[in-house]
Amino acid sequence: MSGLQALYQDLAGSLAAHPEAAKHTKTMVQHNEVTESLTTPDKYPLRDVHAQALQKKGQTMFNPPRDSAQSSFLDDKELKRYGYVYEVFFPSTEPFFITMQDVLKAIGLQWKFFDETGFNSSVEHEHCKRYDFESMVYPPTGARFCQVINHVQGTIVAYDNISPMEALKESGNYDAQVPMIKYWSDIAFLQWDLMKKQNADSDLRYILRYNVVNNLTNSMVDTINLENGTETKAWPGTSYDATSKEGQALLGTPNGSSVAYLLIQHKNQLGHKTVEKITVFQHRRLLMMLFYIKNVEA
Repeated sequence: MSGLQALYQDLAGSLAAHPEAAKHTKTMVQHNEVTESLTTPDKYPLRDVHAQALQKKGQTMFNPPRDSAQSSFLDDKELKRYGYVYEVFFPSTEPFFITMQDVLKAIGLQWKFFDETGFNSSVEHEHCKRYDFESMVYPPTGARFCQVINHVQGTIVAYDNISPMEALKESGNYDAQVPMIKYWSDIAFLQWDLMKKQNADSDLRYILRYNVVNNLTNSMVDTINLENGTETKAWPGTSYDATSKEGQALLGTPNGSSVAYLLIQHKNQLGHKTVEKITVFQHRRLLMMLFYIKNVEA
């Protein structure tokens, strides 16, 4: 049994006592298939593990399946077309962002927002408008995708993201049509591209998953700590090489695989990139995951 499989087996055991264990276990098994296809290093050269695996199997994991791993949503105008509304506000007036600024300071990144002559811009899209497509009616779902983007230093901070599927589940509306653009990897790229118009030379280098609340991701972090006799600490936290068993397990979580998908689906736009390492840390008891992005040499 591989180290990655052992970690997942331990995670399954830790979820067994959960009142929704059956649902979580089913999700974990399905996601384990995604993880193996994305991160098993003995099948492909390490630098191409994500891209080659997804080209072979990954496109079938989308609903509906795609003919290619490359995304078909490449124009930020499509967000409006599919019912997403761009929300504008000034972060420096929001107490919530003070904590985020503390995190950015600790990491060593520029922390001021654009309304304070800084580099960071908050980009928020909410799915709150109905749209019609091919005789189908797509109602608003209440989904929202919120990132802080710094094009000067090449940073995306994913801080408040609820997919249409999750929003509909929370509202109890299981019959509504889901918009065609529905994945974080697609929308975060379009938001990045929208802001890139202010700095055409920007290069994506960091993705920070801020305040990670996903149960599977948190359980995987707990399992890694249990395996290694460690704990999640304040910055600088603990870093894992992306090719290590811990790095592979983290990339297999919902928060990790979405980062991998963003890079894979937008190789033509972002360049050939991969995750180099992941730093796991906490700030005021909030779980953070910082993904370091690097270019793959030709």
